[in-house]
Amino acid sequence: MSRTVHLPTMRNPPVVKLPGLNCSDVSPSPSAETSGLLSLPWEMVTHIASHLPAQCVITVLPKVCHALGNVGKDSTAWQLRARRLTGSRASFPVGSREDFDWPTACLEIEQLITCWTNQAHLVARQTQEDVEQSEHGRQQQRAGLDGELVAEGQEDGREDEVEGVGVAAQEVAYGVNEGREVAMEGEDGEIQPIVGGDQLVRLREELEERLEDDAPPLMEEEGAHRMVFGAEGQDGGPRHQEDLADPKNVGNGRQIEMLQHQSLRSPSPPPALECITLPSGHIAQVNSVLLVGGEGEVCATGSRDWNVKLWDLQAGAGGTLLHTLGGRGDFSTHRGWVWCLASQGPLLASGGFDSTVRLWDLQANGAKRGLIKAGAAVLCLSCQTDVLLAGTFDKRVSMYDTREGMADHAPSVAMEAVLKPSCDLPEDMPKIRGYDFNQGVDLQGVLKSYLTTGFQASSFSLAVQEINNMIEKRLEPVEKGEGAEYKDSCHNSGCTIFLGYTSNLISSGVRETIRYLAEHKMVDVIVTTAGGIEEDLIKCLAHTYLGDFSLAGKELRLRGINRIGNLLVPNDNYCKFEDWLMPILDQMLLEQNTEGIRWTPSKMIHRLGKEINNTDSVYYWAYKNNIPVFSPALTDGSLGDMIYFHSFRNPGLVLDIVEDIRRLNSQAVFAKKTGMIILGGGLVKHHIANANLMRNGADYAVFVNTGQEFDGSDSGARPDEAISWGKIRTDAKPVKVYADASLVFPLIVAETFALNADKLTASKKTD
Repeated sequence: MSRTVHLPTMRNPPVVKLPGLNCSDVSPSPSAETSGLLSLPWEMVTHIASHLPAQCVITVLPKVCHALGNVGKDSTAWQLRARRLTGSRASFPVGSREDFDWPTACLEIEQLITCWTNQAHLVARQTQEDVEQSEHGRQQQRAGLDGELVAEGQEDGREDEVEGVGVAAQEVAYGVNEGREVAMEGEDGEIQPIVGGDQLVRLREELEERLEDDAPPLMEEEGAHRMVFGAEGQDGGPRHQEDLADPKNVGNGRQIEMLQHQSLRSPSPPPALECITLPSGHIAQVNSVLLVGGEGEVCATGSRDWNVKLWDLQAGAGGTLLHTLGGRGDFSTHRGWVWCLASQGPLLASGGFDSTVRLWDLQANGAKRGLIKAGAAVLCLSCQTDVLLAGTFDKRVSMYDTREGMADHAPSVAMEAVLKPSCDLPEDMPKIRGYDFNQGVDLQGVLKSYLTTGFQASSFSLAVQEINNMIEKRLEPVEKGEGAEYKDSCHNSGCTIFLGYTSNLISSGVRETIRYLAEHKMVDVIVTTAGGIEEDLIKCLAHTYLGDFSLAGKELRLRGINRIGNLLVPNDNYCKFEDWLMPILDQMLLEQNTEGIRWTPSKMIHRLGKEINNTDSVYYWAYKNNIPVFSPALTDGSLGDMIYFHSFRNPGLVLDIVEDIRRLNSQAVFAKKTGMIILGGGLVKHHIANANLMRNGADYAVFVNTGQEFDGSDSGARPDEAISWGKIRTDAKPVKVYADASLVFPLIVAETFALNADKLTASKKTD
């Protein structure tokens, strides 16, 4: 059967008369005096206008005057209207608010509300007529007038109605005063109208017989499986009067009333109904409901809000919303009212007034599987194995092979995810390419290729670039008078380079790389730990050996061997160190008492470098080139042990750390530019970084360590954390290399200080 639904329209918009305003008024200028309505604050004017029909605001107010015409352009006023119409708990609009057409949306909402109100009135009137008819029928039955019921119905002008369907209900479904035709399939395939009263009588009789035969089994089945959708009552059961009052549940009221009539005719009450009340998931009338997923575990609902929703009915008495179907980037399932649903196996089809049938895969969480353009509004659907039938408003029934949408094509969500298009990258962005050994063995070429190798190899190359930037800035001449505020500073260069390292690197062969930098005065300030001092001096007295990481500590202890990773240091080395150090401490105490020398850790290191008098020593060259060496925890090691023993034999030696912190910080404060090269973490990393905090951050920074930041330690923190503290300048380009310094630092020096040795040593000779 083909039917057309007409929504009521406003053919003649009401004429609105506003107090204090003439139709001949023109838009007021800023300087003109206003009175009446336009003298009110604009917020009050828009509030008053929000109570006018949307059609009036759109079409009438602009004709009254230009000022009131602006009400229809006020997005805030339309949003307030929409909120008042939909309620504060509704999420409207469903999609993005950007560029949303608020006037059209409000107009459509008001038309829907008008339609629902009219339907509610018609159903209420029909319900009252049915009640009166039932009461009248019972009275006639008691009077024995059963044979006169049909005659009275025909005399009332109701001979064209099917039993149980009133005129008002037909008007709601198919439009008031609109011709209705019953169609059948002709021999030539066209839809032919049925003519003749006899055919209508026969059709009515057949329908009556089917209703009488099918009503009891249908009633039993519906008693076992019927679900009520609507507002949830406190007792969980259906509420007839409240459902009728809610326009969203207009259709349910008629169904409930018919069930009540059937119960009157039945000698026994129907079985108990299972009530599953779904939450208010749609913002408009639900047109279609379908059970899917095997034993009715999932329910699909289609609504005039353009959406199809899937509900889990096993999640309890209230159900749970699983998905709102839609393709990636879509704000709704369809682009118009969803009118019908059908399913077969994992396939769910939805048809709508946007003239499309959309296919969804229930096994893929409702992923979009296909789109069928039907050419007209889709009014009904039927799914069979590999076949989909669609009935459309243009009186056509179309058949589609669903295998084309489900089997031969990958899910659109997967296609969109895997084949996502890329944006264009800058042309000057480096392309990944490693070293080609077909060019021969060129170690410098290998290191240069690290920049485009990726991962930590690229970080290595960036660190090389950062240090070369320090060196280039360091070679710039300093104008006379710069840095003169602090006499004990290294401010005869354009960049003061701070070098920090942990003691294990001095224990290893990296000591010779660091000694090279001190020997040629390529760095300006050194910060290290107590072990970083003593291990250098001990190596001048005895050797350190290569062992293995897996050597048992218990066996080594019994033999008097100390292990540093895979390095072995005989404990006799520390005995030799004590024999060498104790006389120096005695002399320092004597000079303190007789000459008034105030010793600091840096002064003590300077003295030890002088006393060792060995060119293999880092601190011998620091002493020779007057490079200050700071160790704020000088007592944390073998040096501290010796100072401890000396305090019993010859007490009184004092080390002043306050003077050292002022001296270190001043090296940073009065520098023109500063750069930090920090190997490892812990104390040395923070001590250098904190000194550069005093000048609002270093200009250059390179960190080399294997520490991770997830534990919150400063040792593993990335340079960006130091920027947040002001220890590195915000415009700097610091680099962290996640690597063992013993592996990469000699290579870094080879690509930086060693390559610029001629320039750096020439600067030293000039000094």
